[in-house]
Formats: sequence, structure tokens, C-alpha cells
Amino acid sequence: MKQNNLSRKIWNIHKNSHLKTRIIQSARPFICPFFRIIEIIKENNIDSFTLLDFGCGSGTLSNILGTQFKNAIITGFDTSKKAIKEAKKAKIVNSSFTSNLKGLDKNYDIICMIDVMHHIPVDKKKETLKFLISKLNKNGMFIYKDINHKNDIYSLWNRFHDFLMTGESISYLPIIEVESILKENNLKIIKKETHKMFLYHHELVVSKY
Repeated sequence: MKQNNLSRKIWNIHKNSHLKTRIIQSARPFICPFFRIIEIIKENNIDSFTLLDFGCGSGTLSNILGTQFKNAIITGFDTSKKAIKEAKKAKIVNSSFTSNLKGLDKNYDIICMIDVMHHIPVDKKKETLKFLISKLNKNGMFIYKDINHKNDIYSLWNRFHDFLMTGESISYLPIIEVESILKENNLKIIKKETHKMFLYHHELVVSKY
């Protein structure tokens, strides 16, 4: 099972982290379609690339991608210095991390924005998305995923989950608005997927120049 394999790899990646972090992060493949993100990048058929994982948290996805794509250069960004410190503990050679937004001074072949938008303040959501699009190389690929914004049990559960884990009151940007901004900035949507995993309903959009 793909989730089991990823969970074991994440457990090992976080070997230098606290037990609580190892347990929480190892459970993520069962509620978040990490496997699809890896598959989509593989489908791109590029052996060597630069990738920005925006809002990387404790670096689970960044470090998994670093182990999966050894010729890639992975950069993880998060505003939380505590999370970045945790991410660096894995010591994956081709994964680096920063909490300095000004340090993102180059463009990338692939940008991932995974479960980040609902944490961004309402008045900064569109601005942040446009900023990230501006950091994408020509022929680059943008992988966006967030929880379904509809006011059903899935979105309500995610609100409860995030409040429990971070103390935050979250807000969503409807996926139709995300797609509109991507198109307005000359990106072509090549994949649209939904994934229901446990009590989480994910919306995944992949676009390219």
C-alpha cells in the first residue's frame, strides 16, 4: 500500500525529531494524498529540477521529495522558525529550508502549495498566490492542494483539526477562484482531482505555463 510505504519513510526521515512529531507526521499519508504529488512529479519526466515547497511546515513533504528525487534541489519555506528547525533535523542532502521570504530570490521549475491557503489571512490569499506564480520558471509546474471549501462535514472537520493542532481559525479560498487566478496569469490547468481520505476532502489542481 502506497500510504504504508510513505508512512515508514516519513518515520525514518523524522528519526531525529520528538516521538510526537514522528507519530503525527507518519500518519499524514493516510489523510493527505502525498502519493499523488510524487506521482504527478514523476509523470513530468524530469530528472533534475528545482522545487519550492511553500508552507512546508516541519518539512515532511520537502524531505520525502528530496529522497525520491535525488537530482532535484528542494527548498522548503515556512514562516515558523520552529517548524524550519524541525525540518532541518532530517539532514536530507538536497533539501534546504528557510523562513526568510526574501531568501526566495530565484525562480523554480516546480512550486508546491499544499494545505497552506487556508492558513493565510483572507486579505493576503490572492496576493500570495500571485507572488508564487511569479516565482515559476517558464514551462514550470504549479501543484496546488487544499481542503474542499464547501461547508460540509469535511471542511468543518478540518476547521476543528486545525484549531486543535494550531489554535488557528482558518478560512478557505474557493477552488474556482484559485483556478481563475492561475488562468489569468497564463497558466494552463492540466489536472483537477479530488481525493477523500478519512474525514478530509482534498482538491488538487496542477497547472503549467
